[in-house]
Amino acid sequence: MKKFRITDIAKLNSKNWATLDLPEFLTYLDTGSVTKNRVYSNQRINTRLEKIPSRAKRKVDNHTIIYSTVRPIQEHHAILCNISENTVVSTGFTTIDVNCKIANPFFVYYYLTQEWITKRLQQIASNNASSYPSIRPEHIGQIEIVLPSLEIQNKIVSILNKVDDAMRLNKLNNILLEKLAKLIYDYWFVQFDFPDANEKPYKSSGGKMVYNEELKREIPEGWDVKTLLDIAKFTNGLACQKFKPKENEDAYRVIKIREMGSGFTDNSEFVSVNIPEKIVINNGDVLFSWSATLDVKIWTGGKGALNQHIFKVTSKKYPRSYYYFELLNYLEHFKMQAELRKTTMGHITQDHLKQSRITIPPIELIKRLDKIINPILEKQVKLDEENQKLSELRDWLLPMLMNGQVRVGEINDDIEIKDEAELHIAAELQENYNLFIDPYEQKRKANAARKKAPKQAQIIAMAIQSHAQVNKNLYRTKGEKIVEIIEKHINQDFGREPMKLAAGPASFEHLVHIVEPLAKKMKWFYVKEKEEAVNIISHKYIKDANFNGLLKRAHLEFEQDQNEIDRILKLFTAIKTTKEAEIYATVYSAWNNLIIRKREITREAIVSEARENWHESKLKIKRPEFFKGIDWLKDNNLIPQGNGKEVK
Repeated sequence: MKKFRITDIAKLNSKNWATLDLPEFLTYLDTGSVTKNRVYSNQRINTRLEKIPSRAKRKVDNHTIIYSTVRPIQEHHAILCNISENTVVSTGFTTIDVNCKIANPFFVYYYLTQEWITKRLQQIASNNASSYPSIRPEHIGQIEIVLPSLEIQNKIVSILNKVDDAMRLNKLNNILLEKLAKLIYDYWFVQFDFPDANEKPYKSSGGKMVYNEELKREIPEGWDVKTLLDIAKFTNGLACQKFKPKENEDAYRVIKIREMGSGFTDNSEFVSVNIPEKIVINNGDVLFSWSATLDVKIWTGGKGALNQHIFKVTSKKYPRSYYYFELLNYLEHFKMQAELRKTTMGHITQDHLKQSRITIPPIELIKRLDKIINPILEKQVKLDEENQKLSELRDWLLPMLMNGQVRVGEINDDIEIKDEAELHIAAELQENYNLFIDPYEQKRKANAARKKAPKQAQIIAMAIQSHAQVNKNLYRTKGEKIVEIIEKHINQDFGREPMKLAAGPASFEHLVHIVEPLAKKMKWFYVKEKEEAVNIISHKYIKDANFNGLLKRAHLEFEQDQNEIDRILKLFTAIKTTKEAEIYATVYSAWNNLIIRKREITREAIVSEARENWHESKLKIKRPEFFKGIDWLKDNNLIPQGNGKEVK
């Protein structure tokens, strides 16, 4: 353990764009677009045609830490990963480029974002004589940090990354679930393609539509037109400052518009529990902020009390899914009216709600749709509650790991384990993504993927046979690397959607949920799981009764490319470790990505794409290993041609 200042291990604000050196396009991040390691938006600027923001000057790279110098308590900071080429950030950020020979950039980021450091910097900012609370770069540079060995740093980062990854996945899933629910809702009650008596889309199948004078458009026969007030009750919050808790009295935290957006914080106010029950908020309640910031959301931040300027929306007759999406859709109408008038709508009153006009389907149809959508909404609430618990775990772990109160035990770095963990995450992510695309497009893609699955199974069969000929077994992870290279090298499409994972390019969702079940059903081959040791599970391919028939079809299917396939299989069969296969496949796909994007191909660019622009775990592999991968591909005449899909 050794003590350093941040300036001993990192360079601050070391790179800036000169006006004359600007590329044609820049990606710009302002301080307001980043919060707690999440980038919410960026601005793409054509420097030849558009005015460049005066603060767009700081150059950044992958794993640059950016930390806003204004109001540190707002936590506008991040460690950048997979950023676009020529990304520039505001001079309102201090940029921190860590010397990777001394420290893991993620370890430094986690250290700097601890609560006690944030509060310390905020205190410095508040004492600043400027017009707003701010710090200078040297205030960050002078912070002392105690660094354990790089090995321990990497293990601590691995633990914290797993918590953060779980939280990010939950957030992503919630976004996808929201889009799925809205897609279904709009399909039924906006496009009017709810199931008719024959379970066919009503409007598309010729269901009777009638013209409505109030809406000036056609609606399904038998539907009513009423107001938002006819379907829900809108209860306004109270001026909670009038109900401050007494000493030693239990209290609720107050939900203001700020809390609606970001949840409770240390700055949230408290109110006595002796308030009307009607303004007590629980997870799952629908909230509607009607003043200044117009927003509708299902609250998941925990029990609280509702402040004025926010409605609690309830209904005794209609289910939550119905009035939530009707209000959400009408909110866009309110905002559109404000935009057309080129004014800011200060607030929405009861009169606005009375003037609203919405379609109301038969109650039986509303309840039928609720049976589909409500479980999705409940799943969103559960995921947010899980993130609350993960956040608490992270906040407890972070200082304990940083100051050594909790020792890092031995962490198994076996690549197969990482693959299997990511397999489930990637599969769930890709499945959820598929949920919110158009149902007919989803069905078309699924059918196309199933039709292409036999080709991938045939490649796997040839790989199994190639390994068997030299008394080796083929495991799932290595097989996926072989499939990735062969698919691109002979310019085929197996229906895969490869992603940038820790152990290289892979499309586990397609493999595990389509190809392997098909192979098992057809008795071509199957997967045998075996617990090699505690928490170490191998996935070995085993030949089944119809394996030889599949192998014969494979040779017929790929007759024109058979020699090249055999050559690639021979090369990968000879590879001794999974790590080698991972590096070669990653370098190949990274190189191929650059060709697809029409970027300049240099050794440095390939390694940067394969290591720094891939997955955090790639930083554990030294750069020379990737350069050796380039040489191996060249020596074996495996030069990418830009075929297939970009790995994202």
